[in-house]
Amino acid sequence: MVDSPSGRLYKALVDTKKAVGVLSGNFQQKEPGYAIYGVRLNKDQSVDEVEKILIQTVETFAATPTTKEEIDRFRTTIERQLDTVTNDANTVVQMMTEWVAKGDWRLYFDYRSRLKSVTPEDVQRVAKSYFLSSNRSIAKFIPTDNPVRASIKRYTDEEITAIAGKAKPPEKVAEGEVFETTIANIEARTKRGQIGSVKTAFLAKKTRGEVVTLRLTMNHGDEKSLRGLNQTAGFVDALLMTGTAKRNRQQIKDDLDRLKSSITTDGGASSAGMSITSTRQNLADTLKLAAEILKEPAFPPDEFEKAKTQRLSLLENQRTEPQAIALREMQRAFSRAKKGDFRYVPTLDEEIEAVKAVTLEEVKKFHKEFYGASNAQLSIVGDFDEKEITPVIDQLFGNWKSPKPYQRIPQEFYDASVVKKSFETPDKPNAVIFARQNIKMNDANPDYPALVLGNFIFGGGF
Repeated sequence: MVDSPSGRLYKALVDTKKAVGVLSGNFQQKEPGYAIYGVRLNKDQSVDEVEKILIQTVETFAATPTTKEEIDRFRTTIERQLDTVTNDANTVVQMMTEWVAKGDWRLYFDYRSRLKSVTPEDVQRVAKSYFLSSNRSIAKFIPTDNPVRASIKRYTDEEITAIAGKAKPPEKVAEGEVFETTIANIEARTKRGQIGSVKTAFLAKKTRGEVVTLRLTMNHGDEKSLRGLNQTAGFVDALLMTGTAKRNRQQIKDDLDRLKSSITTDGGASSAGMSITSTRQNLADTLKLAAEILKEPAFPPDEFEKAKTQRLSLLENQRTEPQAIALREMQRAFSRAKKGDFRYVPTLDEEIEAVKAVTLEEVKKFHKEFYGASNAQLSIVGDFDEKEITPVIDQLFGNWKSPKPYQRIPQEFYDASVVKKSFETPDKPNAVIFARQNIKMNDANPDYPALVLGNFIFGGGF
């Protein structure tokens, strides 16, 4: 390609005075590498014209057969260079360390042997396989006559010491208490109760930085009322943090930054939840903001369209992802729910069609009919004042009713038949395997804690 004067790029660009010079490189290594071709131009030569010729020359290489003369010339040049290297003991040692990194020092001798047998057909085959437009990246460096460069100050050790000497540590952070994280101690410190319709569990303790976490879970609907609404429910959750009747998305973010707090939402067809991390001083105000997000969502149309586009893009990407394919098929194999049931696990195409069919009006309707705290549980752990926060919870959630009735749908055990499936993803070099077994046990079983721990040790936490 770049040999002077016979290389194809050299002839196409240097001989025609369209470029000053050409260069190339390839990387022999254990992992897949790349070939690089470069062109040097002066300020009067056309970058756009050279780019077109460079791409055309490289990508039409396979269509223009190499000659035996070209192969012999290249082989002679490389063998001469290798002979020169092997004549210097120091260079040989350095070179062999590179071949070790490629997999084995003996590969050097294999390379020399294979070099002797390369044919024009081999070269054409490789060019046809790899010199593709889909496998190409282009980069340009275009210098300017008067470059504007950032002036970066270099600090001496003395200057750094002087700056550090003026630093003032922040105000003392609350240290918290030593808390024994045993089941017995957690139970002893936990206070259970009910505020309005909300069941509560409080564990007040001193924490470093007066940090406190809160979790709210709201159950709603039943098997009949939730039929066919799985995707709709997902969009409600996706849009909650995008704006309320009083605040847009940015204002919510700004308020959370001001309160030094975070709020995350999660939800499916039969429940919705919210998690809060805050401080003792800001918990009440953060909880008020959280209630506004849950009770008064704006559901902006543009955010709905963004959420739908993102969801569809994610699903389309799953078509060739081994993990996504295997996980979906595993879930389908262990699900007895029929189509329409909110627990039904759809095929990828079914889910895509279901997502496309969801409308913004349906999302608003789901929120209006199902969201509420009639069947809610709220837990708080950390540094907080129970007397201060209880009336806030009562005011915000105590009488927030869910319009649709709720009926718990128990998770029933069933013996799943043995299923072994494999799926080919030719364009993906990685592989994934999932295995699952249903066990007739719930968390009231005395063996349940041991099973959870054993599962974690064996499988890493699934």
